[in-house]
Amino acid sequence: MKEHAKKRFVTIHQEGKLSGVKIWVDTATGVHYLYSWDGYSGGMKMEMQG
Repeated sequence: MKEHAKKRFVTIHQEGKLSGVKIWVDTATGVHYLYSWDGYSGGMKMEMQG
């Protein structure tokens, strides 16, 4: 039997329904991504840690 693979991207925060934001973490690299949307449009941004 095949073991369940660990998810590469994990949602760590989510707000809103029709408009809102999500923060995803890439478990392989540790990079955080911010995704925001409003209605039918949205965009993603990589979060840089300084």
